[in-house]
Amino acid sequence: MQLPIDARNAPFRGKYLDETRVLAPWFEFGRSANGRVDIADELGDVFTGVTPEHAELIIKARNDFLAVVHEALALK
Repeated sequence: MQLPIDARNAPFRGKYLDETRVLAPWFEFGRSANGRVDIADELGDVFTGVTPEHAELIIKARNDFLAVVHEALALK
């Protein structure tokens, strides 16, 4: 799905929203020797060198945001 997303065409299948870079899920990807982690989506790094605690908070906030977007635009 390309940006901008025209909400007048909703509902969308969730997988199409996930394939849009701005709405793709983030996950912890990689841990360095100093304990810092990277956060990525399927296309690459989004944040690098964050603490594991901050990574957990950021990913949870992202997941909460995506849940609201999916509820508004996608079929459940």
